[in-house]
Amino acid sequence: MSNIYHVTISFNKSKQFLLKDYGIVWHLLWQFATSLYKNGNILNNVEFFSPTKDSLVFYGVIPNKNALNDSYLCNHSLEAKNKLKEFEVIINYKITDTYICETPLYIEENIEDIKFLYLYPISYSNSYEQQLVLYTDEIKYLPLYMLNNDKDPHLTGNITSWKNDYAAAQRLWLSSYKKLESLMEEQLAKLDSDISIKGRKISKRIQKSLKKKVFYPIAEIVSRGSYVRSNYSNCPSCEKNWQLKTTFHKIFDYKCNKCFLLGYELHS
Repeated sequence: MSNIYHVTISFNKSKQFLLKDYGIVWHLLWQFATSLYKNGNILNNVEFFSPTKDSLVFYGVIPNKNALNDSYLCNHSLEAKNKLKEFEVIINYKITDTYICETPLYIEENIEDIKFLYLYPISYSNSYEQQLVLYTDEIKYLPLYMLNNDKDPHLTGNITSWKNDYAAAQRLWLSSYKKLESLMEEQLAKLDSDISIKGRKISKRIQKSLKKKVFYPIAEIVSRGSYVRSNYSNCPSCEKNWQLKTTFHKIFDYKCNKCFLLGYELHS
């Protein structure tokens, strides 16, 4: 059973707008909705529908029933919501049903229970799980909105941006038919690649925010049955042994507790 839900978010106006206000209201609607996505309150991009001339709706997927509480909204969402009230636009949420997925998805709601976390996008999924990018040691998902931190207000948006880059590199690696394979392998396997540098900086920011260890995923390239990196059993950063006795999360065969790295095999 998943504890992810479908929700209908409706915007209803109680008065007619002046013509000059339409542009402002539309901007506020987009600010509110896109901020929900970047902050992890909803798991899908925004598409508005207009069932009546006085209302708009969009259909979202939320990581738990509390995801749209004001206490979990970022400053951009709250600012837009409050300004919409000034234009007498009322926002309502209605949870319609449980999101059905192929495998159970579990959401962590208590940060104190977490021993460590790690980043890992699910690029092969076409579902809303793609936005669930931050895992706990118990292989639960931590919603990004729980990172809401006034000291680092751009963190959740930066995670979403990095996730899109990492997932795109994975997809290009799968679909490029050798043309871009080596370039994408470097992005996923090298510590000094643009994606890795960006992601490891984000990991440190999450760690600072939550006071929890945060691991970053690095690919170990396997070509024609052999590892490309001859000393693959050693961490690519500190060069100490990092090979696990048992595979973690059915993905990772390597872990370095010093450098906060997790390694997985990528077969070319």
